[in-house]
Amino acid sequence: MFATFFRPKTRQLRRRVAIVLGGLTLVAGGLFATRGLFADKARAQAPRPTVPEPSFNPNPSDYQSRIVAYLYGSTPVTRHELGEYLLARLGADKLATLVNKRILDRECWSRGVVITAAEVDASLAAEMRGLALSQADFLKTIKAKHNKNLVEFREDVIRPRLQMMRLVASRITVSPDDLRKAFESMYGEKVEGRLILWPRGSEQWAIDNYARLRDNEAVFDEAARNQKTSSLAAGAGKIRPISRYSMEEKIEKEAFRLKPGQVSELIETPEGVVLFKCDKRIPADTTVNFEAAREKIAEELRERKLQAEMGTAFQALRDQAKPQIVLKKADRLTPGPAQSPTSAVAYLGSMAITREELGEFLIQRFGAEKLELLINRHILDQACSERKIDISDAAVDAQFDSDLKAMNMSRQVFEKEMLSKWGKSLLEWREDVVKPKMMLSQLAAGRVKVTEEDLKKGYEAYHGERMECRMILFSPEQHKFALSRYIALRDDEAEFDRAARTQAVPSLASQAGKIPVFGRYALGDENLEREAFRLQPGEVSALVGTPQGHVLLKCDKRIPPDTSVTLEQVRDKLTKEILEKKTVAEMQVVFGELKAKANPRLLLRQPGTGEDVTAEAKKLLEEK
Repeated sequence: MFATFFRPKTRQLRRRVAIVLGGLTLVAGGLFATRGLFADKARAQAPRPTVPEPSFNPNPSDYQSRIVAYLYGSTPVTRHELGEYLLARLGADKLATLVNKRILDRECWSRGVVITAAEVDASLAAEMRGLALSQADFLKTIKAKHNKNLVEFREDVIRPRLQMMRLVASRITVSPDDLRKAFESMYGEKVEGRLILWPRGSEQWAIDNYARLRDNEAVFDEAARNQKTSSLAAGAGKIRPISRYSMEEKIEKEAFRLKPGQVSELIETPEGVVLFKCDKRIPADTTVNFEAAREKIAEELRERKLQAEMGTAFQALRDQAKPQIVLKKADRLTPGPAQSPTSAVAYLGSMAITREELGEFLIQRFGAEKLELLINRHILDQACSERKIDISDAAVDAQFDSDLKAMNMSRQVFEKEMLSKWGKSLLEWREDVVKPKMMLSQLAAGRVKVTEEDLKKGYEAYHGERMECRMILFSPEQHKFALSRYIALRDDEAEFDRAARTQAVPSLASQAGKIPVFGRYALGDENLEREAFRLQPGEVSALVGTPQGHVLLKCDKRIPPDTSVTLEQVRDKLTKEILEKKTVAEMQVVFGELKAKANPRLLLRQPGTGEDVTAEAKKLLEEK
């Protein structure tokens, strides 16, 4: 929160959105264009169009020459460079989506199915209106929860779903028998009970102990709570009430045969052996009239059948596609000359999907968002080249291992728990975090030095008098409130403690306002530090203004200086640490100077990134 110089190192989101977000999963497995997949009737309804076959690269000739930015006035950065930058970092992860879209687009092209931008916009606006979320919250959800920006959501979720719906719509019918069964399932009699599943290979225990399970509630309950299927064990075997036509026929038949307290026979299923105990029979809901519910049931059945048919069609398309993925995920850049834009990253039969196509696909979604990172890397590369600074892969590996050691974390755990949470690959971390930090460190070397004054301050911070305090941070908007509550907070410990525990900053509230012990020159704010060291135990500071808001400190303890350690004993250690911290601060200055010299001019603009996302969503809603 505050800059430190001397401190020790240390009802679900609604069913509709579930269906939409499931669209990408549906398409992500792979689809294939084949005229023989769908019925002849559909063929007759959609004659082959005369429009050109779809391509992800409508202007292939300008990929290597089209400029997306300038550096140093006239040095160009091309789409090809940006495409390769994105391909190295995101290509392997996003290739499956490109392959699937290519397959689906070809199928739609062969069937004469066209989904317009207006249809996509309308579907997106409908999704936003249909959720109990604001536009901003909806977009935060797809970004944070599903790691997608608006362009991805439109083009890789909504459009493919609309395409699949159009392709299979003619195959969906709801018969009177379907309606009758659905009505019976929703409003007819139900059986409430508990279920035990013994996976294949463990059935013998159930067979040997069947009589005890059937006749002894305690034995049944213990087995239900300790079964191997976690989701069943967590609820002591309790499942959603069984209605007719709702699950495997053998289980359903046994369930409706039972009276409360009775146990079924052992039932063979594909997953293993099942035992069901009836706890209650729930009578049919006779207050609902079939005709009154018909339309609602029909709509839900169509939606359910549509989803199932889309899955079936998808699997058939995938089976016939047999896509071959050539591009492999890597944790480091491949040395040597850049590969040709026409080289293949995947094949659909004999048709290649090229690096250029994947590059354009990635630029459309992430180009504007990532272009500045590429520009920054160009600036650093240029500066290092001029200074003859070379950061080898071995040096990056060594620095990365050192960072992991400092965090007491293995590479596998770092990838799984940290990088995945940040949405970054190992290559991105190496090339866009570790290596740039090393480059800047060397560029800043020689520009900083450790003075005797620095050493004295460092010694004082670590071994001089220190403070134990609690802090309440009021946002700028809460200044008047803080002023009105100041006397109560100053004079009443219970009131201070309550306010500290309920303040808006989670990291402070979770610790009841307690902050790490600090010495002089450690808070990074001279006024706040001066006020802190004025306090005696039990005293509360005046309100101190900071860039983050107004701060109130309460002193709990003053810790005397550690006179057992002299400056000379820790001089080398302090020198190294202060040099590192001053270098980090200077790195920002160095990069600012380099960037000002490069004077980058970005030409690429892309909708659906940054603040534009919310603005575009709002515009969509206003137009509908």
